[in-house]
Amino acid sequence: MAGLVGSILTMLLAFILTFSLNGNPEEFLGHLLVIFSPNDVKLGNKELHEDRDGVLAITRKIRDILQRFPLGTVSILTPGTSANFGFKPEQNFDALAEKYTKVFIDTGHPVYDPQFIFGTMEPNFWKQAVRETVGKKRVQLKNPDGSL
Repeated sequence: MAGLVGSILTMLLAFILTFSLNGNPEEFLGHLLVIFSPNDVKLGNKELHEDRDGVLAITRKIRDILQRFPLGTVSILTPGTSANFGFKPEQNFDALAEKYTKVFIDTGHPVYDPQFIFGTMEPNFWKQAVRETVGKKRVQLKNPDGSL
């Protein structure tokens, strides 16, 4: 789920209505993997609004809903770190992402920090490939391993 946390809440509620028996999270029989990528963590923000309508309040609503799912049916992947996305430490991504992570730990479901997985990815590959093809007529872009 990626988007503003309000949109993530809307997607979660729609998911429950579609895939849970009788629309109840308690009766969910599958496995929900939440890859939490909040667009509310904007670079340069120094804090998250925690008031009644703030993003952490919405995040706590998401947490409360996820707590209703049976244990073993939900896994949560947190936002990772600034280094994973090439952000500078002074952009405050890590501190803000940590606040979201702390809320999700309270769900009782497994919460995974993807920083090591994200750290091995090659996020600049496609940017480099696009730069190399600018001005050429037609070039087939390939994955780093040479496959299409």
